[in-house]
Amino acid sequence: MADVKWIKIAVNIFDNEKIQLIENMPGGDTAVVIWFKLLTLAGKQNNRGVFTIGGEPYTLSMFSTVFGRSVPVIERAFARLERFGMIENNDGVISIPSWSDHQNVERLSELKGKKRAKKQKTDTDKEKDKDKDKETDFYNSGFSPPTLEKIMAYCSEKNFKVDPIRFFTYYTACGWKIGQKNICNWKAVVDMWESQGSNNGASFDLSQMNEEIFFN
Repeated sequence: MADVKWIKIAVNIFDNEKIQLIENMPGGDTAVVIWFKLLTLAGKQNNRGVFTIGGEPYTLSMFSTVFGRSVPVIERAFARLERFGMIENNDGVISIPSWSDHQNVERLSELKGKKRAKKQKTDTDKEKDKDKDKETDFYNSGFSPPTLEKIMAYCSEKNFKVDPIRFFTYYTACGWKIGQKNICNWKAVVDMWESQGSNNGASFDLSQMNEEIFFN
């Protein structure tokens, strides 16, 4: 279980009748301290107020070690806490029956859900940033996508039969790529369209293309 970083304590907890009665018993202050240690340990274990470790119940010796108190002190404190229903001992398994008063499980689940959603959003944003960086690198590599007017002027100058609008629309839609590679010389690609008598870049045989001319 993951650690919980908080527990809920009412500001008027020392007005609580049970706390007042325990405080007025011999060694009552120590019992109250152990009560708060139990609450914080339950929060760290995040096991709905049931004290276990490695699937086994916490023993008095374990509580003694963790709380820095002798076993007899732990036993006396637990006896008082159990007397007032603040802890339960079911066949050696110590638990806090009113744990929901100190740890809002539904709220905790909500917070965990928000944390997961935030992480997913962060991961998504990182992926978007990567894609944006790739796009930025592409356009900073020296290639500048031509305007429709430039393509029309080039085709007119060469007296090509290539449809400039189809050419412009096709490569704008696919990000000025052929296959998975970026175009670096759009005029050479227009020439290829003309030489192959094609108005559809998808019909090109990529193996016949000179990468030094067409791709970066």
